[in-house]
Amino acid sequence: MVLIVLLFIINSFLYPSIISPSDSDSLTSIHVLIEWEQNPYIEEYNIQISETNNFDPILIDTVSNIPLFICKNNLAWNSQYFVRVQSVVDEIPQLDYYDTTNFYILNPQYTDVGTINTITYNENEYFEGITIFGLFNHHQSIAFDKNGNEIWNTGDHNNFFMTTIDRYGNFNGFKNEGNVNKPIKFNFNNDILWISTDHGDRHEFREITEDHYMYIEPKYQFGVIPNGEWTNSFIQLGYLADGITQEFDWKAQQICIKDHLNQKIWEWNPFEYFSMDDFDLHGTWFTAVHNGYYDWTHSNSFWYSEPESAIYLSSRHLSRITKIDYPSGNIIWNIGPGANHNLGEDNLCNEIGFSFQHHIQELNDGSLLFFDNGNRSDIFRSTEMNESRILRLRIDSLDCEIVWEYILPGTNYSFSMSGVILLDNGNYLIATRSDSGKIIEVNNNKETIWEADLNVDLHETTPGIYRAFRVPSIFPQAYSVVFNNYENILNNKKGIILGGSDDLTVEIYNKGGYGQEYSYSLSDSLGLEFFNKTGTIFIPKNEKYKISFPVPDYINKSNLSNNLIFNINPTNHSYAHKSYNIDLLVFNSNINNGHIVSTFPNPSKSVTTCKIYLLDNENVTLQVFDILGKKIEQSKERFYPQGLNHIKWNPRNNPSGVYLLQIITDSFTEVKKLIVIK
Repeated sequence: MVLIVLLFIINSFLYPSIISPSDSDSLTSIHVLIEWEQNPYIEEYNIQISETNNFDPILIDTVSNIPLFICKNNLAWNSQYFVRVQSVVDEIPQLDYYDTTNFYILNPQYTDVGTINTITYNENEYFEGITIFGLFNHHQSIAFDKNGNEIWNTGDHNNFFMTTIDRYGNFNGFKNEGNVNKPIKFNFNNDILWISTDHGDRHEFREITEDHYMYIEPKYQFGVIPNGEWTNSFIQLGYLADGITQEFDWKAQQICIKDHLNQKIWEWNPFEYFSMDDFDLHGTWFTAVHNGYYDWTHSNSFWYSEPESAIYLSSRHLSRITKIDYPSGNIIWNIGPGANHNLGEDNLCNEIGFSFQHHIQELNDGSLLFFDNGNRSDIFRSTEMNESRILRLRIDSLDCEIVWEYILPGTNYSFSMSGVILLDNGNYLIATRSDSGKIIEVNNNKETIWEADLNVDLHETTPGIYRAFRVPSIFPQAYSVVFNNYENILNNKKGIILGGSDDLTVEIYNKGGYGQEYSYSLSDSLGLEFFNKTGTIFIPKNEKYKISFPVPDYINKSNLSNNLIFNINPTNHSYAHKSYNIDLLVFNSNINNGHIVSTFPNPSKSVTTCKIYLLDNENVTLQVFDILGKKIEQSKERFYPQGLNHIKWNPRNNPSGVYLLQIITDSFTEVKKLIVIK
């Protein structure tokens, strides 16, 4: 008969510790992830948060059945808090408080820009989550809840600007360093996960595949100054402006792809694929007089379609969307206004009439979604005033079909920036620059479900509301690892005790709000086949997964001392990897006596459990003595089967003090000391 004991070296202290937040941590959110080490036997933990280190009064008092808790209520900006955790046994908190840690919540950032006022028109159709948007001119990103309360930001000095959030909860965006904007991938902790060594145009950046990053960068080439109402302005500056001489810088945006080592592996230069005979006739050349260059394409977004091996590029000033074959770079088609507006001989879908559009995306059904700013709608669509719309198009056999169209009310017209996404419930989340910035949720019937007026301080030249997203959590990396049969062993060490037929099992709890993939490995110092396991699992949001490692017979029949390492890594949040170092001891059938494996909790405020190991089916009696040797209680003799068994004792009306628990069986007698504190 065997008893297998796994001792955790990393958890060899009397009481576990709080992992997150670290002591004196400074946070940029009022939602806080609290995580601590697993404690033996425990199926529930009590978490307390206070503004004082003596926890009087207690601000938050709650429980969790895993060693992780996300606090979403009652915390405020510009505040210091203290947190402690204790174990709960049979609904009674125990004495083993984890070491207290404290943290600081820093300043809100949006108060420097404006205030957020929200209205919910339809509670039932509102898509639950946290709304996040980028501030283009402030180089910041802000998250707020349904009621307009700021709950997260990118901090005072990071200068992180978000352009998109991937499906796993990571940001793509830019870090402003003076006049240089570098493409970055970062997380809600404001950790940079990847940064380009080169400058990029901050309109768009995406991780398109694992470890491959796409962005756009400025590209210049000399061109002519065409004839137009602006000609005399250029002549006054000393240019010929004859429509023939190559004398003036034209600016476009080149698409670039880099690998994780920052090596540029692909480029697409619009000067090589677009004709410089195509340009906007209605105002952009007047701006060029003051800029000193002509902002020709002003490409502001792209989308990489892995199934099609294609890139969709939005070129704002050409009012054009281009589908590009990857990696050849060949243009498959252009859509947008055509030759009658000097914007392209071969453009498809001229009749749609979109202009100066933003935020191109391909949806799961193959349709294209984007924000039509409508700067030229009075010209291209004969509207009385310029109007913005949301367009969802399907392009099939080179024909365009409008799948869904939503015309924004006149006050929500946006001549720049802005964006739209399709939410999982079928609603659309629209960010519009408008007068002072708005984010609107609209259902498929074009009814407004919710809106946020961002009230951007209008002393700014441009409010700079770029895009908005709705996310389930600001902790997409949150997960907890729980080892089953985790108990106290001798000398205050903690570990896993397995009976001869038990598997080594680990439960992974995904608490991040996103479905996540995890890779794991189990290895050992002796190189045994059983202890060298790898695997990949997917856990849907807010669910758990049990990994089982059956113990083979040859392990059960051996005397063995070994060291195990269990690693787990969220594939898309590698910064949140966890590692556990374990000592493995196997006792085989040379054990000639059963014994008391552990008592817990000890010290105890209530019921204590003795775990005993029996070699055979036996009769067992529990006797309890006080410190003077006086017997104060004895259980009835009871039959227990071979293996691991539990015997409980409740001190009830007995006072605090030291007690001796004596187990008497047919084959052995053993005593354990117990401390009772009431």
